[in-house]
Amino acid sequence: MDSQSAASVRKVYRMLPLRKELHDYSRGCEALISASLSPDTVAFTPKELESISYYATEITSLVDGLVLRPLPAQPHERDTMREYVRASNALLGVANLSNDERISIRRSVNDIGKKILYASPLGAPPKWKQILRDR
Repeated sequence: MDSQSAASVRKVYRMLPLRKELHDYSRGCEALISASLSPDTVAFTPKELESISYYATEITSLVDGLVLRPLPAQPHERDTMREYVRASNALLGVANLSNDERISIRRSVNDIGKKILYASPLGAPPKWKQILRDR
């Protein structure tokens, strides 16, 4: 296959729809970030920040092919938190991620880190930040 044909195939591949789990995860991240930036939003609780940090770390581990660790189920009152947790759990069950999917996931995790975890006074630099820096 010549380089022009290969470029065409890559372009078409990029235009294909994302897996449902990845799409849902990205939308869950966007909704959580959007809600957190609203002036009417109540600050995240320490338990919510713990859950957000847990999923950011575990999703990064999934992308890097590392072993995942369990988190005990926690009830969440916010719709955006419930959706983020549901989408994260669904994504954790996905296998054989493409390089483009891994890049998309890393971008979503970075957004969660920058806009929620580091923006919160209770948020501490989580383990996933160092993992992403090393890549």
